[in-house]
Order: sequence, then C-alpha cells, then structure tokens
Amino acid sequence: MVTRTRARIRGLGPTTTAAIEQFRRTDQADLSLDRATNGAAMRALPIGWVLPHNQPGRRRQVTIEMSRATHAAPAALVAAGVVATCASSAPEGADAELSLAAAADEAREAAKAVATDARLAEMLTEVSAGTWATQRVASALTHTRR
Repeated sequence: MVTRTRARIRGLGPTTTAAIEQFRRTDQADLSLDRATNGAAMRALPIGWVLPHNQPGRRRQVTIEMSRATHAAPAALVAAGVVATCASSAPEGADAELSLAAAADEAREAAKAVATDARLAEMLTEVSAGTWATQRVASALTHTRR
C-alpha cells in the first residue's frame, strides 16, 4: 500500500523514498548502509513512549527492527535508539542530566548491537560533562560521512 500512495505522503525523506522504491522494484527492503539520515530518529519517539525506561533491551530491539527497513545505516540506528531512550525517560520526569546520561548509555549499547563505534556516546558524555568542543562537530560529521 505504501508503494502505491508514496506520492501523496508528505515529508518522506530521501532514504525512506529510496527504500520504498527499492521495495517496489524488488520486494526486498533496502538495507543500504551508506545513508545515515535522520528519518529513523524522527520516527523513534513513539517507540520510547510505548516501551518504558526500565525495558532498555526491548526498546533497543524494537527501535532497530522498526528502523532498519528504511534506515539501515548503523549511525541512523544508534541515533534512533538515543531518541527512543530520551522519549521513554521524559514521561518519568527525567531532567536534562539524567536524560543525557541515559542517552549516552543507549548510544554505547546500540553501537554494540549494530556493530559500530560509540562516537555518539562519547559526544553525549562530553556534552553532559560540559567538555564538548564545537570543533569536534565538524570532525565527527566528516568522519561519519566517509
């Protein structure tokens, strides 16, 4: 159904559009690892709202499974896990410090789950400690795009 209505769906990004086109042509999910865009993270909030903070493993598993069909890049999956984690702690009244710590922990665990580096976890830890340097953004983004 999505393949037939894609033209009428507003807000589809390039990675989701490519995944739909791949599925339309081949009946297979597009598991391209070279598109680390933000669509998976944007769709991860409801996963965090449904799966509470005390179910991190289950939330991570569901987030990865729900995201992988359109956003299989490890960086996209890690980011989606971080967003779902923050969403799960918000209804519990978590403050910024606790949310950042949970986000960094999730970035580490999600990175292990998808076999990638923990760069996002390192950056979140630096933000939490107040030691994050803005020049690292350009370096991290450049490295991520390779």
